[in-house]
Amino acid sequence: MPCQFRVALVLVFASLLALPARAADREIVLAPHRAVYDLSQTRGDANAAVSVRGRLAIEVQDTCEGHTTNQRFWTEMQNAEGNTTVSDFSLSSWESKDGKRFRFQMRNEVDGETTEEYTGTAELMADGTGSIAMTKPEAAALDMPQGTVFPNQHLIELIRHALAGDRFASIRVFDGSGEDGLFETGGTIGNAFPPEDGSDPVVAPLKGLRSWPFRVAFFPLLTKAEEPQYEIGFRMYENGVSGDLVLDYQSYALKGRLVRLEMLPAGC
Repeated sequence: MPCQFRVALVLVFASLLALPARAADREIVLAPHRAVYDLSQTRGDANAAVSVRGRLAIEVQDTCEGHTTNQRFWTEMQNAEGNTTVSDFSLSSWESKDGKRFRFQMRNEVDGETTEEYTGTAELMADGTGSIAMTKPEAAALDMPQGTVFPNQHLIELIRHALAGDRFASIRVFDGSGEDGLFETGGTIGNAFPPEDGSDPVVAPLKGLRSWPFRVAFFPLLTKAEEPQYEIGFRMYENGVSGDLVLDYQSYALKGRLVRLEMLPAGC
């Protein structure tokens, strides 16, 4: 799998539920769910002649003190010569509800062989700085600069900006995808859509909810790149569930169509 596929999918697909209150004071909590997205190519580089299809599955669960997110991202890529590569990316994480502690386990397999594997923990200090301790592929320690957040907190901040009517949000995040998992993100937020009318049976659980269009660009923090490594566009409902989405890797883009959605019982 190309390095671009090591996307922080949890940054997009973990669900959030905004409880009734003023936007500035509204508490935002995770709504457990399972969602499946079919992926198809919408744009490709003519020189690369790449064809990509795949599927993304996400499950979010409430564990009382935090939330677990399990993701599986399967893709099949065909090059100009007709050779096919199958990639199977999985990321399991746990984040405390106060946004201070984070555990992660990431594995990437290409044609049945493990090419990347990262396991570790991360913690934020009172002054906003933090540390990452990895145990795989080998023991390593990394520092997180002040202001870094973990994936769930990143989504919470995006939701807060949308509720406040903001058009832009700049947030620094560590996503658990290994040594290259620190990003500066810049997100744009569009006008709220009308409430969901429930005519689509897939999103029937979202009937009556508003939603917003987001587009978030991810810039690798360590390399100080001027161009984003990738961008993600998605429609997020006010309960936080993401509808259809677009994964843009510059040389090609994939559209994710939500084909299955199951809301799970709330935890503690």
